[in-house]
Amino acid sequence: MFARKTLFGTGRFAVRIDGRPGTDERDIDMFGDANTDWNLRTVALMARAGILRLLGTPFPRIQEDGDWLEIEIIDDHHLDLAVWKDLVEPVRREGWLAAKRNLDLMRDYLRDARCPATILEDLYGPHRVGRTCSRCSLCRSDETCRLQSVAVGEPRGPWTEALDPLVADLLDRDLRLLVSYDPADLARNASRRLGETLQRLQQARLAKLITLGVQPFDMPRVLKFAEKSAFFVSDLTSLALSRLPRGPELVMVGDRQMLEPQNLAPRSDNPRIFLAPVDQLAPDGRRLKDVFGGRTLTLDEFNARVAQ
Repeated sequence: MFARKTLFGTGRFAVRIDGRPGTDERDIDMFGDANTDWNLRTVALMARAGILRLLGTPFPRIQEDGDWLEIEIIDDHHLDLAVWKDLVEPVRREGWLAAKRNLDLMRDYLRDARCPATILEDLYGPHRVGRTCSRCSLCRSDETCRLQSVAVGEPRGPWTEALDPLVADLLDRDLRLLVSYDPADLARNASRRLGETLQRLQQARLAKLITLGVQPFDMPRVLKFAEKSAFFVSDLTSLALSRLPRGPELVMVGDRQMLEPQNLAPRSDNPRIFLAPVDQLAPDGRRLKDVFGGRTLTLDEFNARVAQ
């Protein structure tokens, strides 16, 4: 391919991926889809090894017949056998081992010797899939073979948006905030004001609410605005069960609810505002407000800041 290259610029070339491998009589008939696929796999392997970069269809287009691909050469020694042994062969072997493993897993499935759930877990990794009993022939014939399901959250987006200035100004540098209130001394308009605050936060891209336990607020009134706005509400018994996507969220902690240390830990992709009673306990038994370690506000201060 490189012997018939077309120069496009410094380090950039166009190579014909559907060309014959040579002019020898043994190569003359090696022309077709199989040959093109082989060439594509070769340059893709070189790209994975960091020898070249794939740039797509050449522009401007080459007038000569053929299927051309623009590449950028990263390693000038890409034609040396030593470079292929040092850089390409490890990548090629890694791909071969992965293909062999996948074939072995398929054979395991066809032999019906293992639970399909464990096969899928081996294939994709236990950190990427949630194991669920598949009711295969093994567990149907022997209850002791049934595997315990592993709960997972919803698929996570690979990106997070920058915080809205309103939300960013509320949070401390560790992206946390504790808002406290006295359940016995809530104003008559507390639910309405909290609803207005949540509506304002929703407009500032904080669109997730988690409630833990019974709340002293009139929640239908608090969430009245959500009837016409995109706002996610999840009523949980533990934050570990949250299935909401990444992004800032407000956690309303009800009376006598326990928080775990990991619930309070700073998270760069999951900023949290905790709304809790003034006597809410920390995991170590002390009052959360006294040991929170981040910014704290009263409910009135919180409402006032959001309303500004």
